Amino acid sequence: MSIARLNGESKITSADAEFRKSRSRSNRRIQMCKISIFAIALILAGVGAWTMRTPPRVDASAADAVYPLQLMTSAKNLPEGHYVDYTFVFN
Repeated sequence: MSIARLNGESKITSADAEFRKSRSRSNRRIQMCKISIFAIALILAGVGAWTMRTPPRVDASAADAVYPLQLMTSAKNLPEGHYVDYTFVFN
């Protein structure tokens, strides 16, 4: 990287500007890659902690099963519903 001097003032040449711009872009890419890797690791850690915290599911035994047909046939003394039929209403 060279700096040309004109009348005691320093001036950055176009080649230096392009070098700095390309280096800045690559630094941004590297930084974005690091941020992305950190975000992915954070998400995976959260998912792992969530799955470890969730209790394992236990299958219900056959003795605890609910039989809907048996419930319907053995039901007694249920309240009866009364519905008014407004199918044919003539005013």
